[in-house]
Amino acid sequence: MKTIDATPTWEGILPLLLENAASKNEKVRTNTLEELKRMAQLADKYNQCDKKSIEKAIDILSDLLGLMTQEDEMGNTKMVFDPIYRVIHEKHNALLSQR
Repeated sequence: MKTIDATPTWEGILPLLLENAASKNEKVRTNTLEELKRMAQLADKYNQCDKKSIEKAIDILSDLLGLMTQEDEMGNTKMVFDPIYRVIHEKHNALLSQR
């Protein structure tokens, strides 16, 4: 049996929600505003989880690749090689090449 996913998209349902938010029916308006609030909370949680995932991935990759963050004179953060890691890496490669 084939299943059809009929879940509406947030973008697709937004016009209906906005129309209902302006409804004269207090119950419709209240339910719609509660749903919009719930959607906003879910979006905030998603953004928070996404940021944490990205930060964790950057930390792991930074450790693996010997990168560190550094601010430039304009306050922008950029990734650069950790000078200590570079020295260790070069000495390690030199030792390997002596074998």
